[in-house]
Amino acid sequence: MIRLTILSVIAGAALLVPSTWGQAASSANFQLETYSFNAVAGGGANAVSTEYQEFGALRFEQATSTNFQAEIGFLALFDPDPGDMPVVWATRPVHADKAGGVPITIYGRNLNLGAGPVIQLGGAPVTSLSFTSGTRASGITPVGTAGPADIFVSHSLGSIAHPDDWVFSPAVVTPEFAYQDSFWTWDMYGNLGHFFQTWASPQAIPLPGAGTAFGKLLIGPDILINLLPTLSYTQGGNPNGVVNLGITLPVDPILVGITIYLQTLNQDFSNPPSQLTNRSQTTFR
Repeated sequence: MIRLTILSVIAGAALLVPSTWGQAASSANFQLETYSFNAVAGGGANAVSTEYQEFGALRFEQATSTNFQAEIGFLALFDPDPGDMPVVWATRPVHADKAGGVPITIYGRNLNLGAGPVIQLGGAPVTSLSFTSGTRASGITPVGTAGPADIFVSHSLGSIAHPDDWVFSPAVVTPEFAYQDSFWTWDMYGNLGHFFQTWASPQAIPLPGAGTAFGKLLIGPDILINLLPTLSYTQGGNPNGVVNLGITLPVDPILVGITIYLQTLNQDFSNPPSQLTNRSQTTFR
């Protein structure tokens, strides 16, 4: 029998609102902490991050302001040349329901250069795979497990893997580490029209976890913190089923070394009526 001690408050919880924030562009041995644009032709110069996608150390980011757009990326900096090896630049969408069956487009280079090309998400193949060219492939997402999953592309001339760069929803994803006086983020992935609650705990149940009416409970069970009230996956006007939330951590030495585990209760109004997602965790530094 699972014993639950449910706490309804957490420091700063009343201030939790959808956030708008930029991601520093970086790659191996390089990081751009700040950047600004001073465009005077046709409009203002406040750069706002509108789209961000990351695969391992290769990142690109799009920044826009009124009548101005710039893309910061790795294409002009990619060295050495990958030769015949496949390269993945991005996927659209970047997440989909774990039930599978969603059309997906994969962008990259040398995707079908060799014989027998295969694209996998979380170890399962993308089906109905077809190629417009070596830089674009399309197919249907497989059935997966809620949470981050690897992207793997292979053919007779080589292969490439991007760990945890695809997300099967519903899911919650948090950074491995968060720092004092910084913004600790939580990304909730789900289907439009669905609702969710996010729970936190300083405890984790060893996998596979204890079963409940909602699925596998992976956090707690003695302490469960109701981190977020019921929200919609369209919270903040997000049309893509990804809600980005977070809180600024205080400067407090007591936080150092503490690990917090998160899990989301996804309410999809189907059968079963709700389900628990993956477990994610962050260690404070």
